[in-house]
Amino acid sequence: MSTASDSIPCAPSGSRAAPPAVLGGACLVAGVLIGLLAGGAPRPAPVPRESAIQAPRAVSPRILPGPVAVTPLRVIDGDTFEARAPVWFGQEITVLVRVRGVDAPETNGKCVREVAMARDATATLGEILGGGRVVLTELAPDKYNGRVVASAWLETGHGRDSVGDMLVAGGYARPYDGRARARWCA
Repeated sequence: MSTASDSIPCAPSGSRAAPPAVLGGACLVAGVLIGLLAGGAPRPAPVPRESAIQAPRAVSPRILPGPVAVTPLRVIDGDTFEARAPVWFGQEITVLVRVRGVDAPETNGKCVREVAMARDATATLGEILGGGRVVLTELAPDKYNGRVVASAWLETGHGRDSVGDMLVAGGYARPYDGRARARWCA
């Protein structure tokens, strides 16, 4: 005899299942947490350098502190990339990552200057992400729940460098606090 949980992913057979919307979010969180806990032998983490970009002070239950090592797959624009993240043995998810605390010009900008700046920012983010191991911290859903917002770090032999700080220092992005964005066109 089939039960309600037979058609719901992550629900044990024969159990009373929660509604699918609750289970979907719970399964994702459980998978990420299990993946973090099962990540293998602990390695001493390099001490991150201080970053000018800060995560929210209050730790929300919706913020996963990390670190989560990811494999960048492609760059979407100057502050967003697609990455693959392990969640369990042999299980991975693909997710869009918005770099926390920065705003880069838009590829569909309002003026020729912004579009050109966006191309440069996109190329630079690709170069940065290809320069070492990429680690995410302070992961949270973005305001539309379509991507993850996270502090992105590039691990090199010298520690961790903030991807957001590198973009800002190079003039490819500017600090962004989540409020209204400033215009790139005059």
